[in-house]
Amino acid sequence: PIPCVPWQSQTSGHSTIVLRGATNNLINDMERAIDDGVNVVRALIKDNRFVPGAGAAEIELARQMEQFASKNTGLEQYAIRKYAQALEVVPRMLATNSGLNGNKVVADLYAAHEKGDAKVGVDLSDEKTDTADMTKQGRFRSSCYVGRRDFSSRVKLQ
Repeated sequence: PIPCVPWQSQTSGHSTIVLRGATNNLINDMERAIDDGVNVVRALIKDNRFVPGAGAAEIELARQMEQFASKNTGLEQYAIRKYAQALEVVPRMLATNSGLNGNKVVADLYAAHEKGDAKVGVDLSDEKTDTADMTKQGRFRSSCYVGRRDFSSRVKLQ
């Protein structure tokens, strides 16, 4: 266990965290975990919007980009389609890494999103279904992790 001593100062907004561990590797892992947590808080302070997690936002963005590509002519449509396909990697890897058929899950996600349910993502909590509404499960992620460029593209597409 890590001893924590809460300290609030009226004059400083800084805090110190003392880490103790048996090995340098353990201390380095703890340091990375704290750094990740601090960066998440920093990102949420800058942009506190959330989107459905588990690949739901990526599939919806890919679907909209595919529609946008269909409206374009020339070489631009190929670049837009490839970018949309690249966004499919997130839900496909989530599914594959948890023992599901990645291609089937991505197809199921597209089908759900085409029906208008943009909150559907990869369901890892139920063995009976591969997809589910992530907002009902409380699975969210910060919009900045999906990418500001992705969302600015999405706004331009609509």
